[in-house]
Amino acid sequence: MFSMRSAAGFSCASMMFLLIAFIFACSDSGGGGGSGGTGDVPRFAYVVNTSGTVSEYTMNSRTGLMRYGGYVAAGTLPCAIAVNPAGTFAYVVNKTSGSVSIYEIDGTSGRLTEISSGSPLAVGATATGIAMHPSGQYLYVTAYSPHISRYGIDGESGALTLLGTTTVSAGDPRPSSIAMDKKGKYLYVANDLDNTVAAYSINSSDGSLAAAGEAAAADGHPQSVAVHPSGRYVYVMNYSGESVSMYVADGSTGALSLITGAPSNPIATGNAPSCIFVDPDGEYARVTNRNDDTVSVYSIDADTGILSLAETADTGNGPSFVTADSSGKFIFITNNTDWAVSMYTRDADTGNLVCAGTAPALSGAGAMAIVSGSGSETWAGKYLYAAGDDDNTVSAYNIDRSSGALSSEIATTWSIGAYVRSVAVDPLGRFFYGSNNSSSNNIAVFVIDPSTGALNAGAAASAGNYPMSIAIDPAGRHLYSANYSDSTISVFTINQTTGALSGGTSYACGTNPGSVMVDPSGRFVYSGNRGGNSVSLFLRDPSTGALSGHSETVISQWPYSLSIDPSGRFLYVASDTGRSLSVFTINQTNGALTEDAESPVDADITTHSIAFDPSGRFLYLNGSDNMKILIYRIEGTSGTLSLVSSKDMDYFPTFWALIDPSGRFYYSPVKYHDAILTYTINQSTGALGDYSILNVSSSTDRQYIIGLMSVNP
Repeated sequence: MFSMRSAAGFSCASMMFLLIAFIFACSDSGGGGGSGGTGDVPRFAYVVNTSGTVSEYTMNSRTGLMRYGGYVAAGTLPCAIAVNPAGTFAYVVNKTSGSVSIYEIDGTSGRLTEISSGSPLAVGATATGIAMHPSGQYLYVTAYSPHISRYGIDGESGALTLLGTTTVSAGDPRPSSIAMDKKGKYLYVANDLDNTVAAYSINSSDGSLAAAGEAAAADGHPQSVAVHPSGRYVYVMNYSGESVSMYVADGSTGALSLITGAPSNPIATGNAPSCIFVDPDGEYARVTNRNDDTVSVYSIDADTGILSLAETADTGNGPSFVTADSSGKFIFITNNTDWAVSMYTRDADTGNLVCAGTAPALSGAGAMAIVSGSGSETWAGKYLYAAGDDDNTVSAYNIDRSSGALSSEIATTWSIGAYVRSVAVDPLGRFFYGSNNSSSNNIAVFVIDPSTGALNAGAAASAGNYPMSIAIDPAGRHLYSANYSDSTISVFTINQTTGALSGGTSYACGTNPGSVMVDPSGRFVYSGNRGGNSVSLFLRDPSTGALSGHSETVISQWPYSLSIDPSGRFLYVASDTGRSLSVFTINQTNGALTEDAESPVDADITTHSIAFDPSGRFLYLNGSDNMKILIYRIEGTSGTLSLVSSKDMDYFPTFWALIDPSGRFYYSPVKYHDAILTYTINQSTGALGDYSILNVSSSTDRQYIIGLMSVNP
């Protein structure tokens, strides 16, 4: 989302607002379930949250970055997830509910929709684990009953039919985790209370299970199982033992025996291990250590299966789950305490991790599944929209995906309304919105033709008095309008078919809100209030969009605009009168703001535009009265800024500039020359390179604002 946010009394005559709608380049080929899919390109990801939800993400196959797209409700205490090999259905185990929630996966957007019949399905008290057969015909679920339930899968509807149950063992073994070899021949179950791991052979005809020898002894409270891609070795993480037990699997029966010859079996982990995962190439195993905030990385001897500690790396707070895309190029760790997913690239030679960024999650982030496919999945821009209040029209331009350059105007223009002040595109790139002030005080609505970029006008929705800024939540369900003269925030529901806006309930905020933002997780809404030098915080109901719990944080500087980094952990306030930038940490539980000890940062320019690279490593700042762009590095735990470079410009920039979702291009409109500059970005250093220029108007005194909109493929 992007908005034009001018100060009270500031002259905004003859302004044009530019919006870029980024359509991700993507493949239409079929997907796969996590590392079991037939393709090796990550497309979508899902994280189960113990708060009773499943978070949805789209993925950039070039960088491994994830973009939060909302969530769906699950049962009580969801703890495990599996995706069928076709990538069309997701299955979530709800521990306390004793059920499985079944969702259909939209092949274009990755959105989850719970199937209308057969979900949730009761599977037994205290369900704990889930495993998908590589054929996509069978699903296995463990529960404290203690049984393994075997279900047949309807390929068309995703519905499950119980085919049979297998008793794990006598007594109360408490099966806690389940895993299958890559070929679907053997199944392994960790039993938490009797400290064993049981092996089963899988009948290729009907998926039925037969015990493969005696259960093998494990260390204290085994709670996670991983199978080597070769099928030769099985590894079990022991919670109270703080260790990993190593086994060799009999190639004919699947039966397990402890590996001999290791210096220590089990091998030690960190404090409170939570998950074990073996990389797709079988070279490394990884264990998250929840109390240490680390991940232990072990090299795997291909001949013996013995683990050797290679590295202990820092993670986010409370790491609970680790996995990888099917290629093994990218590693993902969910952090329970941080409410976040850490994204890493993997060094192919050493297995070491390099952090690529952080994506928001919800409370109790845990198990994760990835849908993969073939082809290329990248984020890139397709159309740019320019809205001008001097002629009340919107123009569209094509974007070259390789160079980022803007090309000539698409043939026609569209009437948007009087005195447009802000523009936004929904996250799926379907709808375009513009807020109009003056006497109209409404939100213009358009449907975007994805093949041509053309806009088809819908009915405008009435807003409050002087709607200065609009924002859309990450799931594209609600639009928020900051009404400057009313000192309110209006909430609209977005019709998912037509884009029409309904509702418009208003909530009092601080005095004269000039900007509004929804955090990347969709839980909090903030407004920058120019009349009271404050930032308002609201708690947001993701289902209804309703706001509650209003509070204000008084700040020392006049809030010209607000921006939140891609991880959703830090909020930045630009103040042109203070020529500074204020830095706040966002409390991930309640959204409260805490100002950084080194804030505000003296920028020595009239600060207007804040832009982030997609990884959240760099912040870019410019001002309308300075021919310079400042580039800061963001400290990952505090949000503290350090200046790394600056870029002298040949023109005066206008109020905003932003970065495209690929992180390769920086767009800056300029004053008095009716043009937009496109800079290349060095993604290692953040430095700006050469620029190309597009003249977009014949007006002699038009000012520009640019907004880069990211949408799901």
